Amino acid sequence: MRHPLILVPVGIALAAGLGAWLFSLTPSGQEDAPVAESPSAGDRDRDAEAKRALEAAAGKDAQRAALAEAEAAERLLREGETELAAWRQSVASLLDSEEGRVLAGNDDYVRRFEALFSPPADKPRPAPSVLADLQKRLIPLRDELKRTVADPNATSPPSDAVRAQIAEITKAALEFVAAYRLPREQIESLLREARGAGTPEGTTTLAVALSALHDAEQKSTTDRLAEERARQAKLTEEAQLEVIRREGEATRASLEQQATQDAERQKREEERRRLEALANDPVVQAQFVPFLAPGASQVGPRRAPLNQRRVYNPPAPSSFSALRTMGATASPLAFAETALNPFNDRPDGDWGTMTEEEATRRLAMFLELAPVWVDMGKLKP
Repeated sequence: MRHPLILVPVGIALAAGLGAWLFSLTPSGQEDAPVAESPSAGDRDRDAEAKRALEAAAGKDAQRAALAEAEAAERLLREGETELAAWRQSVASLLDSEEGRVLAGNDDYVRRFEALFSPPADKPRPAPSVLADLQKRLIPLRDELKRTVADPNATSPPSDAVRAQIAEITKAALEFVAAYRLPREQIESLLREARGAGTPEGTTTLAVALSALHDAEQKSTTDRLAEERARQAKLTEEAQLEVIRREGEATRASLEQQATQDAERQKREEERRRLEALANDPVVQAQFVPFLAPGASQVGPRRAPLNQRRVYNPPAPSSFSALRTMGATASPLAFAETALNPFNDRPDGDWGTMTEEEATRRLAMFLELAPVWVDMGKLKP
């Protein structure tokens, strides 16, 4: 049996070691926490790849959404074609068909039909050609979206401009459908109402009834104007004469202004025809062959700087604006020098024996006819 005293030192040593260990766990003796390691290059690559995958998925979702919008707009356009065909078959045909006579037999039905058939001038019904125009705009957008959706490498979302165009086309298509569908349905309802009421058929077609309605409305307007004139006639003689005088002056002034405008327009037209006749005259054109004939060079007077010259390939007539810029039209002498410039590879014509008086006359004629020749392609602009 061991002696108890032998165990005392061992207990003291164990107690001391345990206390030191407990002390090391206290805040004052706590060991430093391990430092977190920075992400490795592989981790960063994986994060970047994940981000790109998310962006690509978002881009594809946006492409598919835009394509769905384009296809919805395309369906609306087809719906518009259906409505247009229904309008022609169910509504426009009533004007001359036997079926339309049910409405033609009642003035109230004729007026209600007219109100639905002919919208106000400030809110016209879209023309049938609008559908074709919208289709021309939509089809390239739809096809490009189909291509990008099918291409796994195309991940960019559609631009705001593309989405805006599709939205605009969709809005126009909706308006087109509504412009034909709603009045058609109302006219069909009106036709059912007339049939249900047992309205006797008219003796004329609906188109004739509409024309008669317009004539009656015009007569009503004329009658109201006649009543107004009669009321004006009851005014005092002096006031009536003053009104007549002022109206006469206004009418006379208007007629004089119109006559002046007509005379000026006729004068301009006559001048245009005169210039065109001169410009098309081969004899006149032959006088300006150094400028009108095709050539490779664009020159000015002999004193014009070399750096202003041009070369045409293929050969072409002279340029009117270049001639003015280079000083060729500044004087008869400069005009003649340009015609006979050694660098001008066009024919000289009769300019080698030109008098100053003739050169002056030709320069004036050239300046007058040059704009016409530009329009005809005989001169370059």
